[in-house]
Amino acid sequence: MKYQKSSLIQLLKLVKEIVSERGNEWFKDSLYQELYSTGLDYGNNSPSAESFLRLQRKIIRVKALEFYKNIESTKLRAELVKDFQEMQWYKLLNQVEKQYLFTCYQVENMINYFISNNQAHEKIKSRPEFYSIEFSEKFIAKSYSYFFSKSGDPIEISKINSLYAKLVFWAIETNNKLWIMDKSRKYHLDHMINIRNMISHRNSQSDYSQLLKYIDNIKRGDDTSYGFLVSIMTRIKNTLLV
Repeated sequence: MKYQKSSLIQLLKLVKEIVSERGNEWFKDSLYQELYSTGLDYGNNSPSAESFLRLQRKIIRVKALEFYKNIESTKLRAELVKDFQEMQWYKLLNQVEKQYLFTCYQVENMINYFISNNQAHEKIKSRPEFYSIEFSEKFIAKSYSYFFSKSGDPIEISKINSLYAKLVFWAIETNNKLWIMDKSRKYHLDHMINIRNMISHRNSQSDYSQLLKYIDNIKRGDDTSYGFLVSIMTRIKNTLLV
């Protein structure tokens, strides 16, 4: 036998200790993926693909419940947990488009909740120029343009078709204006929104060649963008807990 039993027992103890610590969920996921993607023959003790997928679902649900455990609204929390699970599930399957779609759902759902509980229309109407962010010379996002019709009537939150118009209100109200103007952060936000739009065919005439390259990089293992989006979700979530 190549390895002593006592050494393997110590290894098992170490692995158990690592996976039980909060913050090491990535290690647990990687461990399962390594074990079940090797193609090795585990004999009769080999779990079926179905049991492996069930286990993954359970792990993902635990993550989702932990991430949103402090959201006070029961309805909102349930919706966010559901979408978080879908996001993580499609990430596991490397289906980037669906993963980012459900990421966007969470971001917009939290922003909508914030808007509905902070007198957005009243504040924007009284100070229309205040709720505006110049991201670049070519892109100035103004909340008023999307929160009100041309005749000045308020538009229902669910019918406001610009996520950036909503993000502007949130960012200014929560002192996150400079934070959201960060170029790297906006870069990944843009791609998240564009992937959502591509899937829903909102811009059927658009050229998606650059976006498809971005998606392909993620499928090849670049997790940088996902880290940015999770940090954005966390930032927005924390403003709902105040």
